[in-house]
Amino acid sequence: MNIIRLPLQRQRPLPIVCFVDLQVEYIAKGRPLAVDANEPWMGNCRRLLAFAREHRLPIAHFRQLRREAYLNAATDYASWIDEFRPRPSEMIFERSMPSCYAAQAFAAVTQNMDHPVFVIAGLTSTGACLATALDAYHRQHTSLFVADASWSPAIGGASEEESNVFATELIRQYSDVTNIKGLLEWLSKEQVGIAS
Repeated sequence: MNIIRLPLQRQRPLPIVCFVDLQVEYIAKGRPLAVDANEPWMGNCRRLLAFAREHRLPIAHFRQLRREAYLNAATDYASWIDEFRPRPSEMIFERSMPSCYAAQAFAAVTQNMDHPVFVIAGLTSTGACLATALDAYHRQHTSLFVADASWSPAIGGASEEESNVFATELIRQYSDVTNIKGLLEWLSKEQVGIAS
């Protein structure tokens, strides 16, 4: 009997597209945590969310809830920004600390994955996105930070833009960094056939 050996082809894992802390608290004028500029980061998050939904990529939404005046679950400020409200088919993780890994359910999901890959977009680059990239690095997970789909409030004497650039350079030490154009091109090439 002849045996034909087919080459083993290991399927690359689909990246989980993580939308971090897209909450009203960060865009409500006059709130201490709010950012002044809503573009280009918000438009790029919209593009990424539309792409991920169209191509049926796994999507995870993260929300920070604290037992203090800011990001308090009892206030409307902790709610999702309307256009980023999760759909029933999308994952939702809540936590009280900046890193997405502080959500126990997310940490459990990642422990049951071989070679997870995460795309990180959202708020803030100097807080939750940086903390998540660090935690991913220490777990030997691959993360891709989308620098122009994130933003930060001004830190110290720096502007919001300067703070975001500084955070991006810190994140670059622990994560791959890209922009929305590069990410969508890569996903389009790498993930051919993920959705019809």
